[in-house]
Amino acid sequence: MGRPFLEYTDDDRQARYTCAHCNCDIGSTSAVTWTGYMGPRSEPAILFTTTVNCEQSSSQREERLSTGVFTLQDVKCRICQMWLGWLYVTANNMDQKFKEGKVLLQRSLLSRARPRIVGAGSGSDMEAGAQHGGLLLPCIPGQMLRRQAAGLLWMTT
Repeated sequence: MGRPFLEYTDDDRQARYTCAHCNCDIGSTSAVTWTGYMGPRSEPAILFTTTVNCEQSSSQREERLSTGVFTLQDVKCRICQMWLGWLYVTANNMDQKFKEGKVLLQRSLLSRARPRIVGAGSGSDMEAGAQHGGLLLPCIPGQMLRRQAAGLLWMTT
């Protein structure tokens, strides 16, 4: 099978949501368009415009929800394979078309994480990161975690 490709949210200054089971990034707070409830038990949920580290199931289903009939596709965490919610593929009601292509995830299966970079930063660390094409992120004392724009991470001393 191989090792899964891990992605990271784009903005390190924004708080983010992670998988509650394996702690990998799922979405940024800037990608949240709506919070409400999902399913017959009215579980708290969050609607995202974009997510990372999520995989869709191969099968689609048509389901009647409280706001209309939708074609849905289940979404799970790419790393731990935990079911997280669903993708709105199509909406039959015109007033619900804004949900198409967006992902609704169950809030209890997510954890909210602080931003990776707090504050505007000052001095050499931020400048050094910019000079080398990435941002320096605090990690282990005496080491820094470098993040490239492509989302790749590596350790540096």
